[in-house]
Amino acid sequence: MQVAVLEGEWVIRQGDDGDRFYIVDSGRFEVRVRSGPPGHPLQDAAPQSLSPEELAAIAGPVVHIYESGPNQHPGFGELSLMCHTLTYRNLT
Repeated sequence: MQVAVLEGEWVIRQGDDGDRFYIVDSGRFEVRVRSGPPGHPLQDAAPQSLSPEELAAIAGPVVHIYESGPNQHPGFGELSLMCHTLTYRNLT
């Protein structure tokens, strides 16, 4: 199933059930890991509406970037599917 993602939209939220494997067809996705329990009250806010400081406070610092390119289509989400665990990172 193809999922269209708008720029600045949450794809995965830390602590959610992992229910999909994603393949990046085009674009760039930031991986952020927040220490402590998930569920910061502002995590429901759209990432594009937050300042860089607010985004870092809510979702943590950028720890990895998935980016498509010529003949390059990285994937993510497999660990939650294989291990039946909650997601451990945020992706925008």
